[in-house]
Amino acid sequence: KNQRYEDAIHLYKRSLTFPYSYPFIHYNLAVAYEKVGQVDKAIEAYKASITRHNDNTLAYTNLGTIYHKQGLYDMAIEAYKQALTNNPYFPLSHNNLGAVYLKKGIQDKALVEFQKAAQLNPDHRDAHYNLGIAYAGKGLYVEAIHELNLAIKYNPTDYSAYRDLGILY
Repeated sequence: KNQRYEDAIHLYKRSLTFPYSYPFIHYNLAVAYEKVGQVDKAIEAYKASITRHNDNTLAYTNLGTIYHKQGLYDMAIEAYKQALTNNPYFPLSHNNLGAVYLKKGIQDKALVEFQKAAQLNPDHRDAHYNLGIAYAGKGLYVEAIHELNLAIKYNPTDYSAYRDLGILY
């Protein structure tokens, strides 16, 4: 599978040498770099994509995810906020922003973002799971149990929701 991504990287880079290329080629290149574990190159390509298309919500969201994984929480927050400036109706950015807030111990802001993600996409398992965790952290156990049950409803094979629900009982 990695070879296919390596081939894609080669072709995307080659297409960048032409006078006109597909508008989101840098974004696609970034995704391919990420798939083969070349995170620094992925960051560069996402930034190039953003430079050419500042309204690229997915590029900002993916950049935020990389920063989050690297523990660069403030940079992740800024990337997610920019994604949401471009598209406030993108539940993944709300959920991911909430996850960073939760990691930083900013529970009230995390709850708001998880709630927005769940409102925008009621079937969003991660938003319900994260809401459950955030509610539990605030001692709101009834709400936490409800959200974890929704997470299980949308992904019945998710052991973490069952485990955390068991802990709450």
